[in-house]
Amino acid sequence: MDIALLASAAAALIAQGFLSEAGASTWASVERMVVTIRDRFTGESSAQAALERVQAQPEDEASVDQLAIQVARAMQSDTDFADMVKDFVECEGRDPRGSQVISRVYNDYKGAQIGKVVNVETVHGDMNF
Repeated sequence: MDIALLASAAAALIAQGFLSEAGASTWASVERMVVTIRDRFTGESSAQAALERVQAQPEDEASVDQLAIQVARAMQSDTDFADMVKDFVECEGRDPRGSQVISRVYNDYKGAQIGKVVNVETVHGDMNF
């Protein structure tokens, strides 16, 4: 995934977490990412404001988009931060709810139509879809 798509997925996952639609394990992961983003945005008032708006109104798509822009900007200038965001999105993508959020973001971003998503770890034997 490119930086803009990763940032959009991260922002959407964070908003999902604030909407309390995430399970306990997902919320713990979202909370860690929020702390990481908050620390990264220290001293950047517009970036901090974007995160605060999503926290206050996670259903507001414009706020989520602004957070994604700020996260993408930070990812471009900070490779360590970019790696943390990528790891967060990949980890959340393993969870069914996280996978749905990422699929929605990908659909919006690429104009794609993704149907069902299946995560497969290890298969012993035949597998039919």
